[in-house]
Amino acid sequence: MNRRGVLIGLLIVLALAALIGWWLYTFERVPQEINLPMRGEASYNPLFALKKTLQAQHIDVTTHGGLNVAAMHLQPGDALVLNADIRTLSEDQVDDLWDWVVDGGHLLFALPPASEGRAGELLESLDLKVKKHSSCLSLREISTNTDVPDKKAESKTGIFDDDESDADPANKFDSKTSKEQFCSSFRFQVEAKHVSEFAWLWGSEKNGYIFGRHTRGKGDWLVAASLDFLTNRRLNESDNATLAWQVIAPALGKGRVHLVYAADVPPWYVLMVVQGWPILLPLLFALLAWLWARSQRFGPLLLPAIAHRRALLEHVQAAGDFAISRGRGPALYEATRRAFLERLRRRDPAIAALRGEAMQQALATQYGFSTGDLQQALNPVDLNRPLQFFTTIKTLLSLRSKL
Repeated sequence: MNRRGVLIGLLIVLALAALIGWWLYTFERVPQEINLPMRGEASYNPLFALKKTLQAQHIDVTTHGGLNVAAMHLQPGDALVLNADIRTLSEDQVDDLWDWVVDGGHLLFALPPASEGRAGELLESLDLKVKKHSSCLSLREISTNTDVPDKKAESKTGIFDDDESDADPANKFDSKTSKEQFCSSFRFQVEAKHVSEFAWLWGSEKNGYIFGRHTRGKGDWLVAASLDFLTNRRLNESDNATLAWQVIAPALGKGRVHLVYAADVPPWYVLMVVQGWPILLPLLFALLAWLWARSQRFGPLLLPAIAHRRALLEHVQAAGDFAISRGRGPALYEATRRAFLERLRRRDPAIAALRGEAMQQALATQYGFSTGDLQQALNPVDLNRPLQFFTTIKTLLSLRSKL
């Protein structure tokens, strides 16, 4: 290697060393937290984080994939968080729940995610109506005033007014700040004569109410516009944990906490489309490409071309015509005459033993043929003529068929 090649190699090495040194000098390790997909119970139980949080507080907690009052064995002092569509509850289930609440149970539930149609047996038994009203309230404001009424509150009932005419503009619905706010699309309405019966209400008669706690017998129930702040992802956001504790804490007694979630599983074809589209989409394109490759052209289908073929009788006819044209008529006759004589020996040996005119006379008498035709058939002349050949062969075949 000459001096010039060595210098070029050294320059390349120095450039690479400088690049590596610059990268190592400017590289900075930055920790990044990535939320991994949920596994195990957390993947299907939206209240799994709440369950673990309550267990860390040494509270007896159990979860259920659906409401079954008889199987849950609810006791006085227990708390039930119903994070499911209450419109699915039957009249018997609602009656069982109220019997348990009257005996000392604590029920927490959310409004159904719709304001049209029936509100369900549970809300109808409470004479509550669902109203569509989208808004967001500061979590700090709600959590701060949950137990201490403000100037607008009534000292006995704890009614907190969120009239938007006096509210902070930051409390209006804003998707960019919704993580720091409690947002809901629906509220419940209470008749004015029943407002004073609530131990705590948050909202207004004009816009509807977001939270409401009411005593019933020895127990109580709480209705919320939404319980999304109790779910796995939301519980760890901003002040959701504080709000969750202040909503659930009054319902905690010496009993067990029952967390009920909706165990509705979408149909398999919905899961296939939602979860399997990265595989289904390439397969669809592959199918379309295969169909395009298999189709010869666009437009109406053409009938397939008729292949060159010949039936068996056509082959026999062609072979006979060829033999006749080549003067092979006597050979064809001999083959036909030999087949006739062989059958005659099997079927009528007496006539087969005769010769010449005696055989012709016997055949004419036995089978009703003329002696002239039999003479031409057994002792033919001029077989090269097509008509004579055809008549001779026809007579032999007819005679053979009668044996």
